[in-house]
Amino acid sequence: MSILNIKKSFIYGSYIILFFLVQNNFLLTNKLANDLGLGVGAFRAKILLLFIAIGFILLFVKTIFNFEIVKQSINKYSLYLYILILLAVFFRIIIDLLINTNIDFIGISPIAECIFFILFFHFFTKEQIILNRWLINILFFLVFFNSFLEIIFYFKDTISGIGYGPFRTNIAGFTINRNPSFFYPIFCLVILKFGNLNFSLKIIYSTIFIILVLTLFYRTLYLALLFPIITDWLFFNTKIDLRKILKYIIIFCVILFFILAFDSYFKLNYNFSFLEIFSGRFNTTFTSNDIEATTSRDQRIGQIPEMLFAIVLNPLGLGFNGLLGDGEIYNYAYYFLHPILYLGWVIVIVYVYLLLLIIKNFNKHSTQFRIIFHFIIYFTTILILFPYMTYFTFTSIFLLCFQLLNKNIIIK
Repeated sequence: MSILNIKKSFIYGSYIILFFLVQNNFLLTNKLANDLGLGVGAFRAKILLLFIAIGFILLFVKTIFNFEIVKQSINKYSLYLYILILLAVFFRIIIDLLINTNIDFIGISPIAECIFFILFFHFFTKEQIILNRWLINILFFLVFFNSFLEIIFYFKDTISGIGYGPFRTNIAGFTINRNPSFFYPIFCLVILKFGNLNFSLKIIYSTIFIILVLTLFYRTLYLALLFPIITDWLFFNTKIDLRKILKYIIIFCVILFFILAFDSYFKLNYNFSFLEIFSGRFNTTFTSNDIEATTSRDQRIGQIPEMLFAIVLNPLGLGFNGLLGDGEIYNYAYYFLHPILYLGWVIVIVYVYLLLLIIKNFNKHSTQFRIIFHFIIYFTTILILFPYMTYFTFTSIFLLCFQLLNKNIIIK
């Protein structure tokens, strides 16, 4: 690979990485919590428009100075599917404008985001992606540094008595803030599980990850983190390495000492124990005797018949301005039903295609597939069980994972 191609690949790769870092960082997480969830969605939408504009500039420059873009190979079925979705979005926008004279951008933004990034990623990446070791280490550091700052801001607000509004929960009569960090936990888990880290970094990064998990208090996130681990163990059961197990036991004991000291400090000075609250919250993930857990579960289960009924009655979708009952579609859980509600049954073809893509790659017991599969399961769980996922950039990274299944990633 020439120096010029390396520079180009670095620019395009940096563009994608920068997009996710700008959309998901400790400042936005803290703003989301302090502003009680208000205004962050609009800010992320503006950032999305800015990056799409920059992306089209890069695409235009590449088209002008490198005509190989028109020769870029693409599977004909993928091309047909892409054209079909573009036509569905185009006609839906026209219909919405004719009926309502305006479009709810919150509904259309994640679909526009996905369409653009699929196009961008296809034209700016080759079948083989080469990553430098130093770049991987920098990304590892950024993930855990951001997670560390999210923890710092969380405890600063908690000690200052700042309430997170809807991002709070009541456990055993104690109301506590929940850290709305949805993006980085899976990155921390994958890095710790598959990353080539020395002993010191293992301890430091593991401590940050455990404390981050202790601040979440989201049952859905607990499940989202557990499912990839369980699935990986069931389908890709690796051989037992006694030396590695002993190493993990030592790391666990060291971390446990710091966690217990940290928890004792809070119990002594602020009269509550994070470990006790966390264990109580974690237990309600698998029990039904918690009133809040039962109510939350019943509300989300109750949304399923309403959404399915609307899908059956509207094969062409409800449009981007469509309502379910008296509420907007994007405020419901079960995010994978949202595009069907917007655009109609045509989206089912997309899901069948993605499912076939997983089945095609499932027998590849490679580390690359196992890592990507961790992300797919994590984001699938969140997108199904959490409401308000339109406000986050999870759909684009979810589809990015599927695109990476067809790439050969090499680390040098």
